[in-house]
Order: sequence, then structure tokens, then C-alpha cells
Amino acid sequence: MIGDDFRMELSMIVEPGQEAVLVAIEPVSLHGDRYFDVVIGDLEAPDDPERFLRARLGPEAVEGDPKAGDRVKLDGFLQTVTKIIAI
Repeated sequence: MIGDDFRMELSMIVEPGQEAVLVAIEPVSLHGDRYFDVVIGDLEAPDDPERFLRARLGPEAVEGDPKAGDRVKLDGFLQTVTKIIAI
């Protein structure tokens, strides 16, 4: 996982369709299956790590070809990101 701590000690709340900044994306292989570890930043404070959300998503949950620094639309609930869409 990107970063040392996967716990959610964050203040950013996800609303479906919300725009955010993709801070980092890293492919991960687990038992031969591909996933992406992502770090999402709040548009209002994109450089504030206290407001980052981290998620591990399957390839079906990453639409487009988002790169670090891109704006993305989120799907999810509370502090759980379930999908990112490149915009």
C-alpha cells in the first residue's frame, strides 16, 4: 500500500460524483490478481495529507487511465472510495 499507514484517520467524506485529485496510483499484484492502490486528495486541500483517502481498487473500479495529479470523479460512501473515473 502506498504510505506506511492504511488506517482511515481522515476528514474527507466521499459523495458519489464528487471530484477530487488523484495524488498517487500504484499497481499491485496479490496472488496473481491486479489491483491499484490509490491516494485521493480533497480539491480544497490537495496537498494536505491529513485529508487524503487511501483505497485498494480492482481494475473494474478504475475507469479511464488516471495518472497522479489528474482530477477524478469518485464513487463511494463516507470515507470509502469504491470507484474512480478519470475526467
